[in-house]
Amino acid sequence: MLGKLGDLVGELYLAETEKKKNQLWQRAQKAMEKLNIPQAIINHITEQQDVEILAKNLQDWHNSSRKKTIETYLNILQNHKFHFFRNDSFLLTSILFTVSRSGTG
Repeated sequence: MLGKLGDLVGELYLAETEKKKNQLWQRAQKAMEKLNIPQAIINHITEQQDVEILAKNLQDWHNSSRKKTIETYLNILQNHKFHFFRNDSFLLTSILFTVSRSGTG
């Protein structure tokens, strides 16, 4: 869903008519609701209708989502009693590769 919202940011930048912009903002609002973004934040973003604000928040949500995914993978490893050292770059690289291909966002 984050990816869909990212696509909407691009479409909003390119939208030329007010009608198209209004339609895109409605879609962006629905996407944020599906992502369980707090209503106060959704209201602020949609009231401002500033693509820069939406893009900045999207970047923050994407980074937060990626961090949560990495933490989830690390918890799975720990719960399954995998032991690794902090400098085990192969394992950490594998985790990051898996996360990047998992489509978070």
